Amino acid sequence: MSDLTLLYQLQELDNQKKEIDKNNEKEEIEIEIQRLKESLNTKEEDLVTKEEELNLLKDKIKEEEFQDARLLRQEDDYEEQLYSGNNSNPKELEKLQEKLNHTLESKAELEEELLELMMELDEKEEIVSVLKDDIKTKRQRISQLKNDHLNIEKELKLELNKIEEVKEELKEKLGKELWEKYNNLYSRKKGVVVVEMNDGYCMGCRMSLPVNLIDQVESNDNISFCENCGRILYAKKKNIDNL
Repeated sequence: MSDLTLLYQLQELDNQKKEIDKNNEKEEIEIEIQRLKESLNTKEEDLVTKEEELNLLKDKIKEEEFQDARLLRQEDDYEEQLYSGNNSNPKELEKLQEKLNHTLESKAELEEELLELMMELDEKEEIVSVLKDDIKTKRQRISQLKNDHLNIEKELKLELNKIEEVKEELKEKLGKELWEKYNNLYSRKKGVVVVEMNDGYCMGCRMSLPVNLIDQVESNDNISFCENCGRILYAKKKNIDNL
């Protein structure tokens, strides 16, 4: 196998490596994980706020339930005094009736407020429940994406290792001088080192080539360089084996 073919294969391997390094699927997963983490942080902060509001509401309901129980005891006490028959003083009975009426009014207002608070409690508990479910779902999704990301990394690493193994084999066949010359060109020419000569033109820089260089590229497998851009030239289907 000619050095020209080996160099072409080396370029193909390096380009494959470049594509692997900028794997779109891996990048898309990283972006999605970051988006979910940001959303998760917002949801978790919101959950803390909603749970604090919920606890304050529960405390308020407990306090009003305590007040309702106190008013109920007062109601029972006033009714006992009114209807037991132990007190026959009209003025005292009238005052007891006023106290009972006031207690009943206060109790009715309190119970109406309690009903509204219980409805608000149901709404807040539903909000908290939905937030918890959403957070759980996002955490599970992040975990799954991390596993996917890890699996892709493993697969890409295996592919890169295989490429490096083949490159080492090519390095031995090409020799140090040609290897270093190729790598220097690959760095300077943005990965386009071995290019086709087509109709007397270098397909790397699109410049016309002198006749003697065209004949040289077409006639043998020796390494020929474009006099303008310095890239390595080949005649398609002639110099490159199994192209």
